[in-house]
Amino acid sequence: MVATVHIKKIVIRGFKSFGNRKVTVNFSKGFVVVVGPNGSGKSNLLDAIRFGIGMLSAKSMRAGSFSDLIFYSKGGGGKAAKYATVSLYLDNVDRRIPVDADTVVITRQIDLDGKGVYRLNGRVVSRSQIVDLLEAAGISPDGYNMIPQGEILEVIRKGPVEIRRLFEDIAGIASFDEKKEKAQKELEVAEQNLRENLAQVREVQSIVERLAREREGALKYKQLDEEIRALRAKFCLAQLKRESEKLRRVMEEINEKREKIRVLQNKMGDLQDRKQKAVEDARLLDAEIALVEENIRNLVSE
Repeated sequence: MVATVHIKKIVIRGFKSFGNRKVTVNFSKGFVVVVGPNGSGKSNLLDAIRFGIGMLSAKSMRAGSFSDLIFYSKGGGGKAAKYATVSLYLDNVDRRIPVDADTVVITRQIDLDGKGVYRLNGRVVSRSQIVDLLEAAGISPDGYNMIPQGEILEVIRKGPVEIRRLFEDIAGIASFDEKKEKAQKELEVAEQNLRENLAQVREVQSIVERLAREREGALKYKQLDEEIRALRAKFCLAQLKRESEKLRRVMEEINEKREKIRVLQNKMGDLQDRKQKAVEDARLLDAEIALVEENIRNLVSE
């Protein structure tokens, strides 16, 4: 089962159509769909969530610039806001987000100049810190954690390769591949350092062997030789243990994500079956309608 993060509530002020007042929207567990009539604020609510988790594209939030996200009074509908603020309250009882708190509050604010600030539980932090924390929980500002209505059919129509990439994006496989690549590079650097250190060890060994051949400093030779062997063994074991552990952790995380992808693919298969049945039902209904219309025409002609 794919783990999720529960958004307990969102507090909005001065953002788009929500006006220059504090608006609080509570979400119960299991709440996954926002529905309502046109113009009721569904898209603006999703834009507020995207804004809160650090999205950098104003266009993706249906705005020309970040300053356009700030509420501007039209026709006397309230006082214009000087800034927009969105706070997301995330349930963290299971510590899925690596913060030692049962509730994680992420706040983002921008002013009319487009300058912004991020806060984590009231403390000012950088955007990269917010993004890294959310990535650990499988949330990405540019990912598919939220799918607008117009993109649902587009997702269903994707081919197998595109769907696999989509699932990898949702499950965070890409970030773990990056971690694996980083760990691999660190291992290569460690191996290079190991080779350089071994070269230094061989150089010292050469000196020791020369001392031995000259029959001088026999005691020093023995002591240096033992120290070299001990240091070489300790260094090699420590380096290999650290890098092997890094790779092991990354591979475990990747395997977990691949299992999540398999589960999601099964669910997508069920969705495709239901879609096919709906298409078939629609075809039968069209045939029935055509038959009724034909009967009506016959009755009229009689």
